[in-house]
Amino acid sequence: MSDHSKYYYELNSISTISTELLDYCRSIETWSRPGWTTFLQNVVPKHIYEKDTLIRTLCEQGWKQPALFKSEPKSIYKFHRDRGNRPIALNMLLGEPDSETLFMGDLIYRNQYELIKVDYKPNRYYLLNTTEQHAVMNYGTERYIMSIDPPDRYIDPLWNAESPELYRVTEESKKMFFRVVDEFKNQQL
Repeated sequence: MSDHSKYYYELNSISTISTELLDYCRSIETWSRPGWTTFLQNVVPKHIYEKDTLIRTLCEQGWKQPALFKSEPKSIYKFHRDRGNRPIALNMLLGEPDSETLFMGDLIYRNQYELIKVDYKPNRYYLLNTTEQHAVMNYGTERYIMSIDPPDRYIDPLWNAESPELYRVTEESKKMFFRVVDEFKNQQL
């Protein structure tokens, strides 16, 4: 069986705002759906995310403004790799929905692959290697996740926002996850 360490990393930091974020998600009346994604989205208000030391620190280091993603009840977000501007993502599952985030692991035989489940714990942050095939299975009601995109310094220089369909996972983009895990460990995050 594969080691999950090439797919996701659980940070040491514990969220101080996860309950407030979940309540905020449930209060949102209008969610946006940018043309390039299928997740319903909204930004996390600054007055909420600044209460959390980890998020405030990461934003100071160039990480993007946190976003909230909503999955529809009883839905699947099929196996995919994220776009080139997102070779990694810092995520926190809000609440304890009946859902799974799965990575497609090693080939078992022909078209059978091992599944690696992200073992989300309440109030915990996870760095995901989004250059690896992953999917979301939402068996229950609405599912909410807070997600933060990486700073520009982690984005593959071959990424071209004008031609995102040309993006391919490169050796350089695959290295970003391991580089950031090392940086987080050095910062004791």
